[in-house]
Amino acid sequence: MNTVITSKDNERLKLIRKLLKSSGKREEHGLFVVEGERLAGEVPPELIDSVYLSEDYCERGGLHISEVEERTFLVKNEIFRAISDTISPQGILVLVHIKSYNYDDFLVDAVNGKTPFILAADRLQDPGNLGTLIRTAEAAGVTGVVIGEGSCDLYSPKVVRATMGSIFRVPVLRTDSLKSIIDSLKESGVTFYGAHLKGACFYDYDYTKGCGFLIGNEGRGLSEEIAGRADKLLKIPMEGRVESLNAAMSTAVISYEVLRQRRYMPEN
Repeated sequence: MNTVITSKDNERLKLIRKLLKSSGKREEHGLFVVEGERLAGEVPPELIDSVYLSEDYCERGGLHISEVEERTFLVKNEIFRAISDTISPQGILVLVHIKSYNYDDFLVDAVNGKTPFILAADRLQDPGNLGTLIRTAEAAGVTGVVIGEGSCDLYSPKVVRATMGSIFRVPVLRTDSLKSIIDSLKESGVTFYGAHLKGACFYDYDYTKGCGFLIGNEGRGLSEEIAGRADKLLKIPMEGRVESLNAAMSTAVISYEVLRQRRYMPEN
């Protein structure tokens, strides 16, 4: 580390501010921002573009990423606060290259020696829900996540933080035609279930074979077009006067039932 940034008008810092605010800029540059020591430590070294450390952080002897020493920059404390997206900056920020998946890569990664288990988000717009969905996907053994058009940006700071690092380990395919991806996966042997208030009881089905679950918008649920592509509509049974759970909670219930069934499958 041999460069000290002392001006908020530094071109690198200008880029960081643009990446924090604009999904278009993130796509244009193929970069997104990761902030905080824990999350920065989760970034695969091969995806790191550059690292930015505050003076205080360096004095504390925080995380050191030796693989990108020549692309690590020291930033004056007051200037670092101006590029942070958090209320209490920890003093470390990383620019990360976006890893893109196409359909073929996604299918290969999804199968990868395991029975496919896909989550597909239809117009999911809350960053916390999307980030938690991806984190839950890793925890429950989901083999791939598809994010359809109308959903919030996968690489927005709030989504990235909510994934807690799972964004780097779960194959995620972004698409402008969710229906086409669903159709292609169905042709590859994946059975799709739609989370829907008019569906049958979720617990009455076998999910030990290749399956996918369609998760809809927080307020409106699945669009008619996407719901119509489900092989079966299902709902989570509920007591009391509760009509539905939020998208992240529903995903957790669904995902762990699939994990339970597959974990305790009787041996042939």
